[in-house]
Amino acid sequence: MKMLGGRGFGLVASVGCNLTAGLDRLMAAWRPDAFLIHRNLSWALQWADRSDIKRRTAVLVHTALGLFLPVWQTVLAALNEQRRLRHEPALSSARQAWSRTDRLLVASLRHFDREPPAGMPASHIGPVTAPPTRAQDFSPPYDDRPTVVVSYSTDRLQNGPRRVQTALNALADLPVRVLASTSCLFPAARLRVPAPATVFDYLPLSSALQGAALAVCHAGHGHGTSLLGVRTATVQIVAATNSKPCLSRARNQAWQPR
Repeated sequence: MKMLGGRGFGLVASVGCNLTAGLDRLMAAWRPDAFLIHRNLSWALQWADRSDIKRRTAVLVHTALGLFLPVWQTVLAALNEQRRLRHEPALSSARQAWSRTDRLLVASLRHFDREPPAGMPASHIGPVTAPPTRAQDFSPPYDDRPTVVVSYSTDRLQNGPRRVQTALNALADLPVRVLASTSCLFPAARLRVPAPATVFDYLPLSSALQGAALAVCHAGHGHGTSLLGVRTATVQIVAATNSKPCLSRARNQAWQPR
């Protein structure tokens, strides 16, 4: 808010293909001084670039900029091919759209990111963490067995019952305590939970990883930032990655603690 200046701003985070009329109505009703737009909403960034808008605009990249930019550009290229077949104008490239805004905000640490392309002055504002009240509510009972945390992405493409169940099955007969999470993507009732495991809908990693011996995860951004606050000396990571080339394969997380 302070970076953008003015009396107020509009947060644009809705998913849609053509909601520009709605944004016009929002601007007329709220008369914001600035807009904060999610990185993936190319249509909204294109709308904000119109000469008649005349509002300050920031784009929010909620993970590493240098890592995500080529991934999202591949998605845009496929989308623009579909738009071409429908005789619709192409959307700007991610680099062009993000560079034209007044602020390029990256919700990560600079150390975690790759070097951004020239001409993209990004401001790394730090990672978004779990709400403190939710994190404080989590306090697992004491157990002298080694603790294994099983937690995958909040993205449905990289998480589901099958993946969590595979980890639970592998740990079922070991002398460990298992804390697993569905990441609020599906009900725990869809899992067969072995005796050493407890499954949560929401598991604040910053708390759950304290004292853990092993983390079974997709080696994503949230796990890396959560591990920064772990007071114990070492938490080993087993990265269960997705074989699809457009998704994270852990090797692109070169900053991940090991």
